[in-house]
Amino acid sequence: MIQSTKNLTVFLDQLARNYDQYRTSLNQDLESLVTEANSLIDQIAALNEKISQVKAVGGNPNDLLDRRDLLVERLSELIDISVSTPIQEEDGDYKIDLHGKILVQGSQTRHLVLVPIPGNDGFYDVQVEDNLFDPVDNTDVILAAIEQRALKAIHSVIVHRLASETAWKVGTPGSLPNVVSPDQELNLHGSFSLQVSSGGVVKTSHQFSGGVLPPPGSDEPQEYSFRLAADGFESVISINWNGTGWKISDNMGNSWTASSTLDVQDLSDFINTNYSSYFDAATTSDDRLTIESSDKHLVSIVDIKGDLAGKMGIADSAKVVTINVEEEDSLTAIANKINGAYMSGDGAPSKP
Repeated sequence: MIQSTKNLTVFLDQLARNYDQYRTSLNQDLESLVTEANSLIDQIAALNEKISQVKAVGGNPNDLLDRRDLLVERLSELIDISVSTPIQEEDGDYKIDLHGKILVQGSQTRHLVLVPIPGNDGFYDVQVEDNLFDPVDNTDVILAAIEQRALKAIHSVIVHRLASETAWKVGTPGSLPNVVSPDQELNLHGSFSLQVSSGGVVKTSHQFSGGVLPPPGSDEPQEYSFRLAADGFESVISINWNGTGWKISDNMGNSWTASSTLDVQDLSDFINTNYSSYFDAATTSDDRLTIESSDKHLVSIVDIKGDLAGKMGIADSAKVVTINVEEEDSLTAIANKINGAYMSGDGAPSKP
C-alpha cells in the first residue's frame, strides 16, 4: 500500500509538470498565432488599397480579390471574424471586425495584442489595439481551463478573467465612478433588437377547455419555445413531444412531464414551481391561463419556435425593432435611434 501511494504521488507530480509544460507550450503557440493573424491583417489592408487603386482606373482586380479571399479565409480559421463588403457598408469600405472591434477598415488596421495576466502566472490574454483594458490580478476570479476535443485533437486554453469596465449609464458625469457623459462616444459597433411589452403586468390566455396541445399528427409541429420575461428575469420555455406525452423544460435545467394533452394547468404548475419569485400563474374557472409579475413589472412573452404563445393569446403584439450602433454613437444618439424606430412604425408606442 505504501509503495502504491508513492507511485501515485510520483505519477501526479509528473502529470502536474506535464500540464505546466503543456500550458507553456500553448502560450508560445499563441504568440505565433497572433503574429500570423497580425500579418494577415496587414496583407488584407494592403490588398484593399491596391484593389481600390485598380478599380479607380477602370481595371479588373479579380486576382487581387482572390488573394484577399484566401487571406480572409485563413484569418477566419484563427479568430472569429465578421466581414462586411463595400456593398454592405454606407462608406464603401471593406471591413473585418472581431466581436464588434474593427480590425480592418479599407487600408487602416488594428492589431491583436498579447497582454500578460499577472494573476494567471503571466499567461497571455489576447486584446485588440486601441481597445485595451486592465485585467484584475485577483486569482479568485481568474481560471485557466485546458480542454481536449479528441475527435479533432484540438487543444485550447480558456482564460476567464474579470475586467474593469466602464459603466454605461445615463446620468450626471461624476455622480458615480466611471459613468460616461450621455454625449460621449461609446466606441461600440453592432446591433440589438427591442420589443416593447404590450400586455401590462398580467397576461391572460384564450379559453382552452379541451387542452392547449393535443397529441400532434404526423405533419404537425412537435416542438415549441417561447421567452418569458419580467424586469431583469427571463427564461426560455420549451414544449416537446416525446412520443407519448408533452414535456416542458427551460434553459435553466428545469423540466415537467405533462400528459398526452398539454393543458393550461401544466403550464401554470411549471411556472409556479420554478419561477415563484418572479411570477404568479393561475388557471381560471373558465380554463384560461393567467401569468402575473409578482412585483408588478411588465410581462413579456415572445414566441421563439412555433407559435404556441400566439395561439394562446399571450404573446406580445408590439413590433420588434433593430437598432444599429456605430462607434461614434453616444447614449443620447442610441436613445434617439430607439425613439425614432418606434415612432416611425404603425401600431407601436410613440413613447417607448
